[in-house]
Amino acid sequence: MRKIIHTIILLFVSLTAGATGQDAEKIIIDGEKWDLLYCPIELDTTLSNGIRRILPDTVMIDGERWKRIEWTSNWRRYIGEWEIKEGKLYLRDIYIEIGREVNGKHKFGEAKLPYDSYKDIFADYLTEDGILASWVSDTLRAGKGGLVDYFHAGFDRTYEKEYIFSVANGVISDKNLYNNFHKAGVGWRQIKEALNKNFPWERFRKCKNVNKISIQTSNYTVDENGKFIDCRVILTIGNKEYKKQSSAEIKAIKEILKSLHPWQLYYIHGKYDHSHLDNPYTISRDYNSKR
Repeated sequence: MRKIIHTIILLFVSLTAGATGQDAEKIIIDGEKWDLLYCPIELDTTLSNGIRRILPDTVMIDGERWKRIEWTSNWRRYIGEWEIKEGKLYLRDIYIEIGREVNGKHKFGEAKLPYDSYKDIFADYLTEDGILASWVSDTLRAGKGGLVDYFHAGFDRTYEKEYIFSVANGVISDKNLYNNFHKAGVGWRQIKEALNKNFPWERFRKCKNVNKISIQTSNYTVDENGKFIDCRVILTIGNKEYKKQSSAEIKAIKEILKSLHPWQLYYIHGKYDHSHLDNPYTISRDYNSKR
């Protein structure tokens, strides 16, 4: 249930934040700092609302006043820092983003909230070792290194290195490290171009009186060398949909796809992921004449 709630929260955030990529939380794993692509405090509305109520509008640093800044990339208004210690998840610090103007130039930074300002909010979770996140039971993801792919919404991005770990009442029950990578190659732009340029309209009676065809591709199989093996094609000609993979029109589409090489590859969390290739295409009979 908590996982469902967290998914709903992230979906709501993506919509209300204008599908803006969000600043990650931070987490220390084996002494190294990673980006945590999850918001544990947001699982509990009492905790999250409590934190937002105590956020200061300004802070003093070395005698200078800084203002708290709210970005669309940080809808929750704070950044939590976490740590995995002895197999448990702890909240270590909470930061806010701040800024000030100096000689006409804007400066930005982070300020750590005093522990005493929020410890009472987590009174039920205080232990001798810190704030134990025992309200968290879910699968969490942390990343570091370069980005393998990125979509400008929520935490929809993949890092070169990622930990995926399961948490049950604040206790880590499973932790796996993955090395992800991307190989450049044929993508949706090249697919659309090839289908428009090479589809043999004149071969098929069904296509005689139509100028456009809709093509939905999915379930791609591409080998580790970037060679196309197969995919599922659904073809719409006029008002009729064709799904039989042995039809001549669908075979013609697959032959065009087989002629493309090499295909781009995403190796994510221990396996090749081709879901990014699942796309609808509309091809036009007079495509070449428009060029």
